[in-house]
Amino acid sequence: MPLDTTRYPITPEDQLALLIDAYGDGRPARVDEVLKAVCRARGLMPTRPQTGPARPAEGMEPFLPRRPLRTPGEVLAHLFMAPLGLSGKRLAAELGVPRSRVTDILHGARGITARTAILLGQRFGNSPEFWLRLQMYHDLAVARRAMTPPPMPRPAPRPEIRLAAPPAG
Repeated sequence: MPLDTTRYPITPEDQLALLIDAYGDGRPARVDEVLKAVCRARGLMPTRPQTGPARPAEGMEPFLPRRPLRTPGEVLAHLFMAPLGLSGKRLAAELGVPRSRVTDILHGARGITARTAILLGQRFGNSPEFWLRLQMYHDLAVARRAMTPPPMPRPAPRPEIRLAAPPAG
């Protein structure tokens, strides 16, 4: 699916990074939500109504390519902190939390809690639900990957069987 570069007033490279960072499991609302949050954080608004990409057909999930999972900390670092030039130490000071909490979130060693989600939402101008959903989608993707066996190879096609003509008579 081609990338619609006119839909959001951020660079195509940022949009591509968002799509790659959005776990790739066919949930268009999450990609749109990340794009909206980035636009809000930068003081921009989407220029057109949002319509997400088509979801994969039911039952096709095992055949989708497995992309590396992106943690909510990576999304925080690359899409919110980097454009503003924030370091983990400075963000921790602004939020009033221990530096180790922010560092652990950024490295994927710790999840985003409800309290941290509220603080991040206040700092970056988005909702706490955004951060909690981001964490929830990540946790669900990890659990699904742990439970889903790898796709099985397709069986070889059977040879064509031809029926003999019935006896005349």
